[in-house]
Amino acid sequence: MEQTAAQLAGAQRDLTRYETLLEQDSIAEQQVSDQRATVAQLKATLDANKAALDNAELQLGWTRITAPVAGLVGLRPVDAGNMVTTSGAVGGSTPSSGSSTSTPIATIAQVQPVDVTFALPQQQIGDVVGQLLRTPGSPQAGFAPQGGPKTLGRPGGFPDAGKQLDVQAWDARNAKLLASGKLVAADNQINASTGTLNLRAEFDNKDLALFPNQFVNVRLLVRTIPDAVVVPTTAVAVGAPGTYVYVIGAGDKVAMRKVVTGAVYENLTQIISGVRPGERVVTDGLDRLRDGSKVRVVQARQAMPGPAASGAHAGRPGGKAKPAAAGGAH
Repeated sequence: MEQTAAQLAGAQRDLTRYETLLEQDSIAEQQVSDQRATVAQLKATLDANKAALDNAELQLGWTRITAPVAGLVGLRPVDAGNMVTTSGAVGGSTPSSGSSTSTPIATIAQVQPVDVTFALPQQQIGDVVGQLLRTPGSPQAGFAPQGGPKTLGRPGGFPDAGKQLDVQAWDARNAKLLASGKLVAADNQINASTGTLNLRAEFDNKDLALFPNQFVNVRLLVRTIPDAVVVPTTAVAVGAPGTYVYVIGAGDKVAMRKVVTGAVYENLTQIISGVRPGERVVTDGLDRLRDGSKVRVVQARQAMPGPAASGAHAGRPGGKAKPAAAGGAH
């Protein structure tokens, strides 16, 4: 191509001189016409050479495979010497499904960020979806229901409306926090066979604690109940009088008291009314108690003859957040 470019430059200089001589009537017009044809021919040759060079560079580019996304590469299914075609490698160590024997050259998993899909019972979707609809950046943001209320969810229950919901991913034993992320999307229909709605959370996964197809337990923080009165869940009983607890009063005598319960989180139950902060409630042996029975507070799991009860104080856990749902997810 450089040779053709040099020939073209020389032919153009000759053409300039010939045109000057033609103006002076020093050469024949045929000679100038021939030189113009030579210049045009060299230009066409140079363009053809450039096209050939571009095609060669393109073919060379196909010899290098570039990953379309960043991520982790799995175990290599092919080895040096395998024939590579447009549909994959022929003769790889991992046979593919179907009649073709081609296998992928490599499998890439995007892990930063990583999405976690989990299911939420349909009884709890109102608060979650209602908050998600008011979160800027989510696929469902800005949706306005036709008729009825302008927003979904618990009225007045979201002081932080518009803020992304926090999501935590815990290990399979629910003992170790793996990563924290944000809720980004929800499905548009409930699974009729399970009665659940699929939600999707996104995690930065900077330390690669989450891997594709890993099982995790998900905790979703929907709202915070400040100054909530809570008691151990084992202290709450349901019977003919309704929902009640046994409160330990003066002289270690118990009194049955009806309560209205709220959110339940792990081993704690919120008491909306019926118990005041600081009061003691019975957490064990409720079936053996009657109103006015006398008890003796003992340590949990300690065997004692006669009527005995494990006691706990009703209190406020410092305004801790109460997740509305938890479940397994991939």
